[in-house]
Amino acid sequence: MGIRTARQLRDADPAVMRRRFNVNLARTILELRGTDCIDVDDRDAVRTGQIMFSRSFSTPVTDRTQMHQVLAIYAQQAATRLRHQHSVAAGLWVFASTSWYVEPVHQISVAGRLPHPADDPVTIVKAACDLLLDRIEPGRRYVRAGISLLDLAPAGAQPMLDPFSPDPRLARLGALVDRVNAACGRGALGLGWAGITAPPDWQMRREMLSNRGTTHWAELGRVSHMHREVRGSLVG
Repeated sequence: MGIRTARQLRDADPAVMRRRFNVNLARTILELRGTDCIDVDDRDAVRTGQIMFSRSFSTPVTDRTQMHQVLAIYAQQAATRLRHQHSVAAGLWVFASTSWYVEPVHQISVAGRLPHPADDPVTIVKAACDLLLDRIEPGRRYVRAGISLLDLAPAGAQPMLDPFSPDPRLARLGALVDRVNAACGRGALGLGWAGITAPPDWQMRREMLSNRGTTHWAELGRVSHMHREVRGSLVG
C-alpha cells in the first residue's frame, strides 16, 4: 500500500485499514494521532494464566530428532520465564505446523497434564516430547512450533489433601503436619484449603504494624538531613 514510515501510517484512513487488516492496526493509527485507545493492560500486564514460547524456524524442521531439540530449547526458555514470575505449571499445550502457504498444510496441536506442578525444564520437555514427537511425520517441513505452560500457580503452594479420603494413614496425618510445621515454620503444610500459601481474604491484615524498633535492628528509626537549593546555594 506504499506505507513505509510511521508518519505515512498515521495519515492512513483507520476505517480502511481496519477493514483490510484488523482493529489493532486501526488503533495504532489513532495512537499515532494522539488518541489513547490501547490500554497498557492489554499489552504489558503479567499474564498469570499461561506462558508461551513460540518461534518460526529459519529453516524447516523435517524429522523428530530436530523437533526434539526444538522442544528442549523452547521448554528451557518457557521454564525460565516461569521461574522469573515464581510460578509452577500443571499443564501444557504443544503445537507444530507447516507453512500456511504450501499445500497440504499439516498442523499438530495437543494438550496434556504434567505429572506434578513444576517449573523445571526436564519435566516440561519430557511431557512436551511425549505429547508431540510421535505425531511428527518425518519428511514434513515444519516451520513453526511452540510450548504454552498452563494452569499456573505460585511456586511453593502445597497441593490439597482430600479431607474425606478413607485412607487409614490419615490417622497419623495430624502428627505429621505438626512435625513439619514445627521444623519448617507455621503454615508450611496444611490440609485442603489450609495448605494454600496465599492468605485468605478474611485473615487479619498485618501491613500496618508499628515498627519494632526495640527488638529488630532492621526496624530502628532513622533520621535523615533534608537539603534544598536556594538561589544557587545549598542550605541545610
